[in-house]
Amino acid sequence: MLIAVSKGTTATLFRTTDRGVSWSIASDSLSFRPQAVSFQPGSDNILYAVDSKVFRSIDRGQTWFQLETPDATVWCNLGFSVADSNEVWLAGYSAAGARGRAAAAVSTDAGTNWTVFDCDSAVRSCSHSVALDPAHDSTIYCGGSIAGRAVVYKSTDKGSSWTRHDLPTSAMPDSVEPDRPPPQEEPVGGRVHALYVDPLNTSVLLAAMSWSGVYRSTDAGTTWSHCAGINEAHSLAYVPLQPEVVFVGATNCIYRTQDAGAHWGGSYQPPYGGQVGCVLVLGYVTNEALAATGAAVFRTIDQGQYWDPAGVLDTVRTIALEVVRTAPQFVYTAIAGAGVFRSTNGGDGWSRCRGFPGSDSVVSIAAPSADEVWALADTGLYYSTDGGASWAFEGDWFDEAGAVSVSSVLTNVVMATGSQRDSAQTSRFAIASTTDRGQNWSHFWLCEGGMGKTMAPSLYEPGRFLVAGESAAAAVVYSSGDTGRTWIRVGAGLTGVVRDMEFQPGSWVVLSRGTPDGVFRSPDAGNNWQNIGLTRVNAVAYLQSWEMCVGTDVGAFLRQGGGWDPYSVGLVDSGVVSLGVGDWYLCAGTQTAGLFRGYFPSGIRENPASVLLHTVQSGPTIVRAAIVIREAPGAGQACLMDACGRRIIALHAGANDIRNLSPGVYFIALHNGTPTRKVVLTE
Repeated sequence: MLIAVSKGTTATLFRTTDRGVSWSIASDSLSFRPQAVSFQPGSDNILYAVDSKVFRSIDRGQTWFQLETPDATVWCNLGFSVADSNEVWLAGYSAAGARGRAAAAVSTDAGTNWTVFDCDSAVRSCSHSVALDPAHDSTIYCGGSIAGRAVVYKSTDKGSSWTRHDLPTSAMPDSVEPDRPPPQEEPVGGRVHALYVDPLNTSVLLAAMSWSGVYRSTDAGTTWSHCAGINEAHSLAYVPLQPEVVFVGATNCIYRTQDAGAHWGGSYQPPYGGQVGCVLVLGYVTNEALAATGAAVFRTIDQGQYWDPAGVLDTVRTIALEVVRTAPQFVYTAIAGAGVFRSTNGGDGWSRCRGFPGSDSVVSIAAPSADEVWALADTGLYYSTDGGASWAFEGDWFDEAGAVSVSSVLTNVVMATGSQRDSAQTSRFAIASTTDRGQNWSHFWLCEGGMGKTMAPSLYEPGRFLVAGESAAAAVVYSSGDTGRTWIRVGAGLTGVVRDMEFQPGSWVVLSRGTPDGVFRSPDAGNNWQNIGLTRVNAVAYLQSWEMCVGTDVGAFLRQGGGWDPYSVGLVDSGVVSLGVGDWYLCAGTQTAGLFRGYFPSGIRENPASVLLHTVQSGPTIVRAAIVIREAPGAGQACLMDACGRRIIALHAGANDIRNLSPGVYFIALHNGTPTRKVVLTE
């Protein structure tokens, strides 16, 4: 199965051999942009494609050659005879003269020779689709348009003569939804870009039009009626083993009929990314189908009741990205207009958190553990304890949501920020916080005329948070050392709207943040700032205490010393808007090109994650400067021992300063002296 994705004047052909689970590039940078691609019936290797001209491949789309078609013709679509797979039909128009006329063409020798037929003598007419009657070999249908009106052409003598049937455009809706107007060059009625002939009853036909929906005929195309409730149809496909089951792709949704269009169900979601421009149905199953939008490919295994993403292509806007610090194989992301997605294997595969009850406009995600996740959307804050399978609504305090964050040390401390209008309708920088995992919330304003956009919890101080954003179009930063009960304004030397910030591993006081004016660094917990380079910065992430990655509008950059080096090999030319750090990898979310994963360039990966007593994990924790102990009820007194079993220091919940210790191997032990965790202290 293949899907073509256009990029400018070229296209890339993607192929799947496992029903859409994974995708590979079959052919990159095609010299044409296919309007239609189809396998020749009965062949797994031969393909045809149409882009005004006709192309053929005999190696599953890896290489293509153009077929010779009659001069002064332009082709839009193709179809095959059920009786003879070498019989290929084309729909298009004759370009001879000042204006085109609807035309069809047939080849009975797999594209070597062609016969062209005029479907209409009227100018400004065109055939946009073709379908063959599976029970009557001589009957051909072409869906078309004439001067903006939708029509269907029918031939009962293999194309020698044609009859035109106008669709009842006066019965079509005067307009579509306000946020999805029809293209200006295509009046209501438009063009019939897809046709379906019911193999079980060939008197039943369906005609699909992008901005007018689906029309049905029960008398072999003579008269037509509009299928109520479907006012747009960008693609159409049926199930070969159950041909009465038909799918129609609209904007962000799918419609389905189980009786050849007499009744329809839907809309079914979650296809996102705009118009569902392609629906594919496997020929040897009854329940599976694939739907493609500009953002992703979706797969259903229950005839369209539920859809899950099967492969991201090239126009996903990533809003938020969170790698679980304590379990970095788990990753959460928010996709524009689609909600929250979860990966359990470092981003190799994704599943949509279907149970998310809020708006799909998620702006921020915080995940302190593999199953515990907070999602802030424009409809409020939501909390899940089962990996996104179910969600609880926490509250809606903001007119415009900014960010949510969880303490790195005490995960019961959660804060969210954004903006809220007061009684005078003045937008104010707002905070909501809880110290008991959402049982009770406090809500207050920090300043007028502003909005909180990002938050950063200290890696080592349990109550330390910084929140930043803008006020009167200027940068503003607040700091709290008591889990949000009191705040002070800091940020001398900072310019631009703050978009992201992060504390440096191994340090209590150093943090960096990105603004449109560049990357700024503070050595004193946010009080004073210095610009250290770059511009148009969207995201910052520390790989090690000495390595920082920054996402900008023009790609990613790495800082390992005093300068910046491009770190965008493999990234498309798209802005990096979010970053997430795993054990050995970095995830980057882009403005328009989806998610990417890269690996650390060199060095030891520090693990700033906290240690939970009574938990035994494989492999040591690599630390520098501090050991953070999360609260563990019943754990008792803990201590740090050297390799000889000698007690070095007592450990308490929170950050423990170990900067005076020599590098080497140590063990965290409970009060009974049993080793529970190995740690490696580095310089």
